Amino acid sequence: MKDEECFYYPHNLDFRGCAYPMHLYLNHLGSNVCRGLLEFVEGRPLGKTRLYWLKIHLANLYGGGVDKYSFEGRLTFVIEK
Repeated sequence: MKDEECFYYPHNLDFRGCAYPMHLYLNHLGSNVCRGLLEFVEGRPLGKTRLYWLKIHLANLYGGGVDKYSFEGRLTFVIEK
């Protein structure tokens, strides 16, 4: 597959419309190692809005009540860490 430009994953849909990859081992829902091996074919710049929400998401993942801070508090927390 190293010579291929890209490949696609077949997915199954359940009755709610949730998509699940059919491949068992290498997929975007797998372990950190599996996800780390995947790369988007077409990259996009992050931009200010996406960076803002990425910082909010990072603060939400931190735990310890940081997810209860205001959005500005979460941004400050991420920047300081």
